[in-house]
Parts: sequence; C-alpha cells; structure tokens
Amino acid sequence: MLDQPGRLHYLKTLREPVYTRLTVVKDNLTNAYFVEKTLMVSIDFQKKLFTNELTVHPKLINRFIIKFIEQVGEHSFLMEYASYGNFDKVIASSMDEKERLKLLLHAARGLEYLHASGYVHNDIKPSNILVTGEFRAKLSDFAFCGRVDTVTFENIPSYFCLGTEFFRPPGEMTSYLNCISNDIYAMGKVMYLLFTGVKQTTTADLNSIPSPKIRGIVSDCLNGSYVSISSVIHDLEKLLT
Repeated sequence: MLDQPGRLHYLKTLREPVYTRLTVVKDNLTNAYFVEKTLMVSIDFQKKLFTNELTVHPKLINRFIIKFIEQVGEHSFLMEYASYGNFDKVIASSMDEKERLKLLLHAARGLEYLHASGYVHNDIKPSNILVTGEFRAKLSDFAFCGRVDTVTFENIPSYFCLGTEFFRPPGEMTSYLNCISNDIYAMGKVMYLLFTGVKQTTTADLNSIPSPKIRGIVSDCLNGSYVSISSVIHDLEKLLT
C-alpha cells in the first residue's frame, strides 16, 4: 500500500487549501511522483463532493483522464502528477495555434470518453484540464461528476450551483441536472480563453478570436448547435488537416 508510514515524501503544495489541498508527493520506494488530494474542511456538502469524486474517479480509465492511483485515507487519495500544470498555463503561454489545438483535442477526447461512459463532468474549466510532462492534456477533478440526465446531488445548499459561473450556460444557475450540453458549453468557453489568451472574464467577445473557423466552433458550442462532443472533435480535427 502506498500509505505505508514514511513511504510518501511531501514536496510542495500546488494549491493553497480552500476546500481541498493538492500536494506533490514522491513514492520513496519507486521514485514515482503523484499528487495527493486531501479534503480540508468538515462541511457536510463538501464531504459529499469528495465522496462523489472517490466513487467516480477510480472508474474512469482513459489516456485523456488523470489516473486515479489509490485512496490513502478517509478523505485523501493519490492521482497522476501532471508536471506541466493546467490550461491556465497554456493560455498564458506563447504556444502557437496548432499546439493549442492538439491539447484541446486531448481534452475533448477525454470528455468524449466521459460522456460515452455515461457521465457529465459539470466543471470543465482551464484549471481542471491538466497537462502531463509528455504534453498530453487530461481531465481532472470529478467532484461534480454525475450520471447523464440525472440529479447527482439532492438537498443542495441554497448558495450552491454546479460548476463555475463563467463556464455555466445562462439559465443554469440553479439547475442540478447532469446535461451533456452543459459540458459542451463549458468547453466552448475554454476554447474562447485558449485562442484569445485572455484571462477569465464575465463576458466573451467572440470577435476577439483571430481564426474565423475557430470562432465558428466556439460560437456553435455556446449556442447549443452541437449535440455531442464528438461533433466538436470532428470539426477541430479538420483544422489540423
């Protein structure tokens, strides 16, 4: 077991604790690096989210999904370490359009796998798309993840909404239904940030996307024209041929 006393060496904190803490750790026996995710609060609903992630994440096995390694405590588990960081770093980088498209396709294929497995992510955003040292983008953070067309969480606190506001479709402020269309909308917002290089804002000016073809795909994601992420992938792939 990876939770043997002294086996894990704690190296650095990736995210300061709010509800959860992310820490890079080294397995002293194998020299492998992982990230430990730990729940840091005792709020009942945050416990539900963490339990949901512990239920869903181990079932997801795909090269475009961050690998779940092992649960090491009641409210702690290990997952694959993505050494490059997340899409926030990609957005701020000098990568060209082709490189960004390739990473975006990785993330979209991870979402395609998730939907084919019967799940909706519910919190697609740059910080939840990680990039490994091999330069492969992978989806992470499955706390809000739920079965397609079902309600995952009942008796939700009045202040709570699925996902993150900028990436949530208009009118979904208090909706808890797991809809594939919500993930596609959120991916459209990620694309917008990726190809404009701007930081997250309250609105999206599509005219600021330099490429007309990419602008069209983003627009179709946001206006509900796509019924599946596979169709988005098809159109993105054409841009690389």
